[in-house]
Amino acid sequence: AVWMTPLMMHLCNLSRRTCIALDEAKRQQASTSGSPCLTRLVEIHRDLFQKLNKEREKRAGHVWVCCELLRAYFKLGQIS
Repeated sequence: AVWMTPLMMHLCNLSRRTCIALDEAKRQQASTSGSPCLTRLVEIHRDLFQKLNKEREKRAGHVWVCCELLRAYFKLGQIS
């Protein structure tokens, strides 16, 4: 699983940036607030977090998903 970590990091960065760009485009087009794409990405990461939390041998992926969740929460302003 450790060999997949760099690939996972790249894919997560790419998906996060794509979601942010899509949300920005929607905001400019419709003058709405919120980030539906980034919110959906958080839901996906939460599901991954739950699955990886049960599997001890996939710790590298678990740590990266936690980091991605924190980044998304900060971007959405949902840190508490």
